[in-house]
Amino acid sequence: MTSNNKDQQTRSDHRAATAVTPQTTSGFAENQIDNDEFRLLAENLPSPCWMAKADGYIFWYNKRWHDYCGTTPQEMEGWGWQSVHEPEMLPSVLERWKAAIAMGQRFEMEFPLKGADGVFRPFLTQIEPLRGRDGQVVRWFGTNIEVTAQRAVEEALQNTNDELKTLAAERDATLRQLQEGVIVTDETGRITFVNAAAERIHGVIKLDVEPKDYVQAYGLFTMEGEPYPLDLLPIYRALNNRETVSGARWKIRRPDGSEVHALGDASPVYADDGALIGAVLTIHDDTERHAAEQQLAEGVRTQELLIAELNHRVKNAFAVVKSIVSQSLKRHEVPVEVQTKIDERLQAYANAHSRLMAGQWDQASLHELADEILGHHAHEGRVRIDGPPVMLPARQAIAISMAFYELMTNAFKHGALAAPKGRVDLTWAIGETNGPRINVEWRELHGPPVSAPNSKGFGTFIIDRALAAEMSGKVSMKYDPEGYRWALDAPLPQNESTGSAA
Repeated sequence: MTSNNKDQQTRSDHRAATAVTPQTTSGFAENQIDNDEFRLLAENLPSPCWMAKADGYIFWYNKRWHDYCGTTPQEMEGWGWQSVHEPEMLPSVLERWKAAIAMGQRFEMEFPLKGADGVFRPFLTQIEPLRGRDGQVVRWFGTNIEVTAQRAVEEALQNTNDELKTLAAERDATLRQLQEGVIVTDETGRITFVNAAAERIHGVIKLDVEPKDYVQAYGLFTMEGEPYPLDLLPIYRALNNRETVSGARWKIRRPDGSEVHALGDASPVYADDGALIGAVLTIHDDTERHAAEQQLAEGVRTQELLIAELNHRVKNAFAVVKSIVSQSLKRHEVPVEVQTKIDERLQAYANAHSRLMAGQWDQASLHELADEILGHHAHEGRVRIDGPPVMLPARQAIAISMAFYELMTNAFKHGALAAPKGRVDLTWAIGETNGPRINVEWRELHGPPVSAPNSKGFGTFIIDRALAAEMSGKVSMKYDPEGYRWALDAPLPQNESTGSAA
């Protein structure tokens, strides 16, 4: 470029800048900033920034840019900035930048920039067009903000989510195994939780009991009938001595005078940092097994006593699992809405087990399961529950209870029960096609318009594949204009297909 051409370009640039220079409105002349101060400010901004002409030709970078990239103004002028871009991403950066220039539109994109140390780090780049009085772009102002810290936070959140998934898997494994009475204490030994099975075993439930009052509050005696020494109690040993106690035996004298032979384990509970946060005692009502041992010596009713013993091994321990999971989630600072969702699903699972334990442990009434979850809304006239008496085996009862819970939750959030006049019909019938079969239908009416979801989550898995597999049946879902419909068609065992509602 000749000297005259450079002079003309300089004057042109000056006119462009003058055309958009803002006028100072402050009446305090001493506070006005001159051009030198503006340049000083731009050079020392904490983030790299630069200016380009209307055609994208970059003619100025601030000091921070060169400090980070380890470059010189001569190396970067024009389109030299491409040398500090990651080669794999450079084509897409160029494509979007040139499109922004052509359209005169704002540019925003995240991509790595190479530092003077040769390391690529993520930057959020934002470029704003500056227009003259005629509306044409005369300058581009660009800033590059490093987002390494933000990405680290995102990675930490992802790790937390992964840990949550692992925790959920561990929770499921625990739920499958823990069916005994459970008592939980805090680090001081104060009783903070007693589940339903433990309450049935003791005939009483008392919270906030301190170690010195364990024996009296819960009627604890040695197998010889003497008050149980405090320092020998399994849960006290777990707290005081940090012991894991297995197979301990003792007697429980209930308030009504009856006695229970207890078999239990105790262990301390630690936080991630190794600090003691409490203890857990699991208890099994060993009364009938103990009686069976006595009678087995005489050879009386051996098989019946063993079956009775097996029946008494089924206990409800889900509430303590909720407590343990809740404490773990809080320590990991999991979002409250995630904690609530996990807690609700655990409670639904525990309620199903409670219903089984309230009657016969191996089966439950379908009508009572539905009423447990939806009865309150049925009384309000928003849910209709109708069908003949049906007794379901334990595994199927739990599976269909979880499905009813998910259907109710979805109806309140997105379906008929989210509308003032919306309602739900839950009905079932027994058919005789190739043996007894149950046909269950969930139908939503007068709710908002529904449509199939874009993706399927854990709730859909529960009401669809998991239930179909547990029931050996088929699940169908329809998103009709008048409301969502869900149906289950499954076989029932001959001897469990019908029965009076409990």
